[in-house]
Order: sequence, then C-alpha cells, then structure tokens
Amino acid sequence: MGKKKFNYFDDHKKPSTRREFLASGMVSSAAFMMTPSILQILANPSIARAAGSDSCDAASSGPQLPAFVGVNLGGGASLSGNVIVHDKGGQLLPAYNQLGLGTQPATETEFGNVLFPSAGTVTQSFLTGMRSQANGALAKSSFIQVCVPLADDTSNNAIDPTGMVTAAGLVGSLLPKLGSTSGTGTGIDQKASNIQPPAPLVVRSINDLTTALAPASSLTRNLSPAQQKSLHSLVSDLSGAQARSVASVNSSSSQTLSKLVQCATGKNIELATQTNPGIDPKLDSDQTVTNLWGMNTGGNQFGRSQNERTVFGSMVYNGLKGNSGSVGIELGGYDYHGQGAPTQMQKDFDAGALVGKILATAQAMNKRVFIHVTSDGSVGAPSGSGLRPGFTGDRGSGGMSYMIAFDPAGRPNMKNDRTAAWQLGYYTNGQGAADDSLVGSADKAGVAAFVNYLAFAKQTSLFGKVLSPLSTSDQDYLVRFA
Repeated sequence: MGKKKFNYFDDHKKPSTRREFLASGMVSSAAFMMTPSILQILANPSIARAAGSDSCDAASSGPQLPAFVGVNLGGGASLSGNVIVHDKGGQLLPAYNQLGLGTQPATETEFGNVLFPSAGTVTQSFLTGMRSQANGALAKSSFIQVCVPLADDTSNNAIDPTGMVTAAGLVGSLLPKLGSTSGTGTGIDQKASNIQPPAPLVVRSINDLTTALAPASSLTRNLSPAQQKSLHSLVSDLSGAQARSVASVNSSSSQTLSKLVQCATGKNIELATQTNPGIDPKLDSDQTVTNLWGMNTGGNQFGRSQNERTVFGSMVYNGLKGNSGSVGIELGGYDYHGQGAPTQMQKDFDAGALVGKILATAQAMNKRVFIHVTSDGSVGAPSGSGLRPGFTGDRGSGGMSYMIAFDPAGRPNMKNDRTAAWQLGYYTNGQGAADDSLVGSADKAGVAAFVNYLAFAKQTSLFGKVLSPLSTSDQDYLVRFA
C-alpha cells in the first residue's frame, strides 16, 4: 500500500447518531452510565443493551451488515499448506515442499475454481473438514486466500478487523461483540488492525450468554419477578431523569445520547422479565441449530466437546441473528510442528469442520456470513520433502489467512480479471509470502478483510467513513467481489 496510511481521520466528527454512539463504544453500557451505584446492583455492567432505533422498538438504523465470524487457529497452523498458492504472475510455484505438499501436488477445485490439494491424496485437510459439515453450503460460498508473512507464536499480529467492522456499523441488538478471550481486546489472540474494537463479551459457557441479560447480583437474583420489575422500574425513573438532564444540553449528540440511555434501560427491564429473550438456541421451538451443533448430546463431534459445540454454536447463532456484533472463536493446539503428520492433518480437518458447521448454520438460518480464518505464523516442512511429511518447525514466512463468504441466495460473484483471482498477495519461488504486496503485513491483511467484507455486504462506500479512502488502483486490486 506504499505510503498509504490506514487510520481514523484525525478530524472525524463526534458521534451524533445512535449507530455512531454504539460503534464508538460510548454507549456500550448506556443504561449503566447514569446511575452506576444502583445499576451495578441490578445487572452486569459490561453488557450492552442499547438496542433498536431512536424509537427503541424498531430495528437498528443504518445498513444491515452480514454477520462476521473470526476463527483464529492459535499456534501457527499450516493454512498455506491447505490451499495451492501462486506466484506474482498467478502461476504455480516450482515446488511446494516446505508447505508440506511435495513438488507438484495433485489438485482439485472448490468454491467454483479455487485450487486445493486433492482430497484423494491429502485425505484429512481443511477442505475435507469443511465438506464434512457444510451440508452443501460450499456451493453458495466464495473463498479468498491472503498471502501474508506473520510472526510465530504471538498475539501481536495486528490482523483482526473487527474494530473497523464495528465502526462500519455491525452492532448487536442485545449483546456486544462476542469472543473467546480478553487478552488482546479483540476476542481472539490476534491484535486489532488499525482500530481497537469495543471490549468483547468473553463466552466460555452458555451461562455467560444467558446471565448477560439477567440481573447479576445475589440481591436481585433472590427477588421475585414482580419485585425485580419494580426495582428495574425505579432505575428506569432514575435513568430517565438523568437522560432528561443530558438532553437539556442543546446539541443533536446529547439528544441522541439521552434517547439511548432511556432505550437501554427500558430494554433492560424488558429482557430481565422475559423467559426466552432469544439468545439461547436450546430454548427455541425450532431446534434446528441445537441439533445441528449436537448441543444436547455428549461426546466429541467434529473435533469439539459438547460444551465447545454449545458455546460456539450459540455464539454463531447470536451473530447470525444480529443479537451480537462480530463473533471471535479461538481454537488452540495449532502449535503442532513436531507432532507428526497424522496429528497435524487431523487438526486441520477439525478447523475446517468448524468452519463448515458455521456455513451450515448460516444456510439453515438463511443468513449471510463472512468468515475470517487466521493463525499466528505458520509451520514448515524440510526442504525437498514429499507430500505431508510432517511439519518440523515454525515458519511464519509461510503465513496466510482465509476469507469465506456465504450468501443463501447463491455464491457471491467474484472478479475473474486475473489468474488465481481468489488470491491476494503472492508467494515467491522460495515458498514464502511476499512482504511487498498490498497485503504484505498483518495490518494490511486486516484491511483487506475489512474492505472485502464491505464489498460482500455491498457497502464499500462505508470504507471512507472508517479509514482513509483507498486509491482506485488499490481498491481495484484488493476487492475481489464483483
């Protein structure tokens, strides 16, 4: 990207609409900011409940963006060894030995015309894992691979785009963005690209979701529903008084903020008294998602325990429904060099199976979803080795990320104006990701994910509202959706 710098505009205006307040994080706990001593007794102060438009009841204002799910494979997975990478001219490399694929691997296509190592030779791979769980959703999905060198075994790769995605307007109606870890503030063990997102709600069990919308303290938990509602009504009166005080300041920003405070507190009251506020798929009369993820059955399925299936399935469910903002899922165990090819291939299969399950869920719910798959670095095989000899060491120069977009209406159209149109960046003949491309660093790869997410959403005009506008040539190269 040369001298181009991706940052918020230094002179970007102060938030004045409900969507801008929500995306900025200023009202991520709006119902709690006016009377914290009372509200900290009533509910969990980290959970956002400022939903609806300025009328409190209508759907969220602004463009309706598709769900965004990040899947991070912690430890340095061989993402580049599960696809066929190309050089700068879009041609095959002389050899793929260090990527674990031998000299010239047999290939097959998926997602239309994307090249993968043949499932007939690499029987356990990310692709075969996706196919095992996607229930045909791959036929309505598009795939982009991003060639980017990454630092090994660290959370310092600034590749997570969810801060930009949130700033563009992906904000949940009931919950904030969801994540698996709080260490980096993104929900996964990857740092934010360009813009730090609001803090995620870390979900480690289904209770983390269900209690997010319930009174949190022992004082209110022991009250009857009628007593809880009375206490909430008291706080509503207090918040309303504070909101009127804010609204007395003569500005559109204060008027909007005061409405948000009243809406958020009203939503707290409503949700606290509902039996099923719609965040636990196991409470739905339609058990499609529950059955799809095997939430009520024990044992290990597609590489995941029952608790993991319940947690991840519920997070995806809420992201697809629009209840939450973006979703971040962290999968451990991908620092797998030296563990032998069977273990490594099984882990790749398990990661693909999870992505396939996300796609199947989007298909069942008739929702669009954009999946961003990342890892911290990569691994390498000995030079000159054959097909899947087993990765023996870290090799961040072989880094990569994936973008997968699903639309229930049919596969999103991709540009076909160049060879290997599904690839951003390129690999050198030394079998390493080039660092001189438009996606040659983690933060640039994060921007590429963001702009393609907007292109998939048909909302590329939002890019210039979040980051400095791209040049025409840069946008033409980076955006791969037709």
